[in-house]
Amino acid sequence: MNAVINEVFRILNFLVVVGVFAYIVRRFGILQIVMMMRQEKAEKKVMKDQLKFLSDQCASLDDDMQEQEESYRIMKDKFQIWQHQVKEHNQKIETVLKDRHIESEQKQVRVVQSLQKRRLVKQHVPIMLDEVRQELYDTFEKNDQEKTAYVKKLFTILDEK
Repeated sequence: MNAVINEVFRILNFLVVVGVFAYIVRRFGILQIVMMMRQEKAEKKVMKDQLKFLSDQCASLDDDMQEQEESYRIMKDKFQIWQHQVKEHNQKIETVLKDRHIESEQKQVRVVQSLQKRRLVKQHVPIMLDEVRQELYDTFEKNDQEKTAYVKKLFTILDEK
């Protein structure tokens, strides 16, 4: 009988321990579990919000990068056009400068030639005039009739003009 009472008390002790354990778990454990579950839910929500924010930020950065690439491409095209125009302009200026240089050299040659001709004329005209005068003088000295005929011809030519 003692054995049966011992067995009953053991079972009763076991049930009391299990009951106290269940009470403690219910009283403190469930609250902890519920709080942990709420905290986990809150963390999940925060993480989802962060994920959405980061996804939006990535999309925004992608859009910005595409806009920058497009701007870069447009600027590059404009720069190439500008560079081509500058090159053409420089070539035109070079051509104009070469043409002006050639014209200047040609004008200088013409001026030099003209001056040489004038110098030659200045040098040779007096000599030629002296020679013609001398010939006329020699020709008309000998013959007075030729002299008067020549003077008449000169006057008629002058009168016609």
